[in-house]
Parts: sequence; structure tokens; C-alpha cells
Amino acid sequence: MRQVNYKQVVIMSAHRSKIDPVANHAASMELEKHVKVLGLVPHEAIGVYKGKPEVSYVIPVSTNEEILNLKWLAFMILKQDSVLYQDDRGHAWLCYHNKTKELIGNLRATTKKQALAQGDYTLFNDVYYTVGA
Repeated sequence: MRQVNYKQVVIMSAHRSKIDPVANHAASMELEKHVKVLGLVPHEAIGVYKGKPEVSYVIPVSTNEEILNLKWLAFMILKQDSVLYQDDRGHAWLCYHNKTKELIGNLRATTKKQALAQGDYTLFNDVYYTVGA
């Protein structure tokens, strides 16, 4: 059986529910700036996490160092609770600020109807993505 190699990506946001929209916009611009300084390319997306829409970024990665740098940015600078990482086998992991991670399924393209029904999703390049088994 042929193994499919998936593109490794980190999906993250600078959004924080307890700050106002202007501050969230500034935090998103800060995230973009830091990601570019790391030599990576942030692709803007719309994310819905815990039922709340937010500006998110899909960031292709290829090394463990890039993943660690993005986690450091998310947790130490942006004070985020988690980031989503898709490994090269298509497994989706929620990585938390306390250095734990949880396998939550596989990131997959779906319909708008299914994404809205599930509640948490990413809209990137006009395609809805959710995590499922």
C-alpha cells in the first residue's frame, strides 16, 4: 500500500476572546510579522474555535525547529492556549501551552454545511477543513 505524505502545517491565531477587535487585529499583525521573521509564510484563513470566529493562519512547516519556534511564538509571545499541527501522516494534534499534545483526528476538507454543523473549522482558500476520525 502506498503511503500518502501530507503537508505539515501549523494553524494558529493571535486572537484572544478577552480583548477588543482593535487589539486582536494588532495581535494578528504581530503574528504575521514574527512568522515572516522566522522565514515562514503565513497564509490568512478564517478559523472557528470553541464556536468563536477568528483570524487564523495556516503556516507550512518542514522541520521540528520551525514547529518549536511557532509554538514558542504562540505560547510565550501571543499567550495562546493551543495550536493545531498536522504531521506528515495527516494526523491533527492540538498542542497546548503546558507542552502536552492531543491527537484529535485528521484534518480533512468538507462541505460548508458539515463544517458549520461541527462548529470548529478552518476556512482556507474557499475550502472548509474540520478534524475528524
